[in-house]
Amino acid sequence: MNRIYAIYLVLLLGLSAVLLGQGGSTTSGVDLLQYWSASKLLLQGSNPYSAQSMTAIQLATWRGGAIPIPIMMWNPPQIFSLIFFIGKFNFPTLVVGWQVLALAIMIGATLTCYHLYNRGGALPRAALLSQLIFFASFPPFYVSLHAGQISPILLLGLVGYLYLDARRGETVSNSFWGGMLLSLTLLKPHLLYLVYLYIFVASLKNKTWLTLAGLACGFAVMALPALLLESNIWSYYLNATASAPPIYWKTPTVGSMLQGLLDYHKVWVRMLPTIITSVLALGLWFKSGALEFSSKQILILIPISLLTSPYGWIFDQ
Repeated sequence: MNRIYAIYLVLLLGLSAVLLGQGGSTTSGVDLLQYWSASKLLLQGSNPYSAQSMTAIQLATWRGGAIPIPIMMWNPPQIFSLIFFIGKFNFPTLVVGWQVLALAIMIGATLTCYHLYNRGGALPRAALLSQLIFFASFPPFYVSLHAGQISPILLLGLVGYLYLDARRGETVSNSFWGGMLLSLTLLKPHLLYLVYLYIFVASLKNKTWLTLAGLACGFAVMALPALLLESNIWSYYLNATASAPPIYWKTPTVGSMLQGLLDYHKVWVRMLPTIITSVLALGLWFKSGALEFSSKQILILIPISLLTSPYGWIFDQ
């Protein structure tokens, strides 16, 4: 087993070296640019959801290949509790630092998942090696890492929740600290909407509210500092999403494909698969009295949720 861990360590150091050497790549950190720009605007006391302000900063900073500036940040305001300080860094330095951190999170999450679902040593060593191979050949991993996406933070929250929930007996709704970690996924709340619904129904059925309480507290812990940094932050966000929602991007989701087939670019078209899936899922869960609410079921819900969410990119997978 130690040899396999050594392989992970070598992989971490090797890929980190590659990333450190590509800091000047023409597209490296293209998505991190949106978070960095928004952070700078917030620190300046400006609207971080302003397309005009984002354009000015990004045109003055970006020296890579052609991109559709501005790259807007559509994450809800609680994200600023985690990224408000990154605007103080030099952008190329930030790109390398974030990529190394994201790589460490991804490898740590892979190891945690292996141990989580291999309690008792039921799986052979080859299973861990196969996970390594899958990890090293999974395209979204490289896309997320290269672009400087924030998706690894969501992965950290999700895996942390699954780990703590397993320690509480896999009752889905009985881990306060698991809910706190899961609140990190609310940085992109549309992606795991089925997971939140599942936990809510499990809480009703099991009459245990610890996970939901942790989820709410985690959201509050992140949302409050952002509100203190800028009292109008939520109005900025809501105005931006209402006036120009991000439905113009072609994404690997059912809603996007439906939008393309109908050639009808409306929010409700993107939302239709989400609404239908939610109604069907709630009907199934409430009618199935004998349904076992286990965190293992969440592993099935995650890909369904990703595919039927209003939008989501390949690096979110």
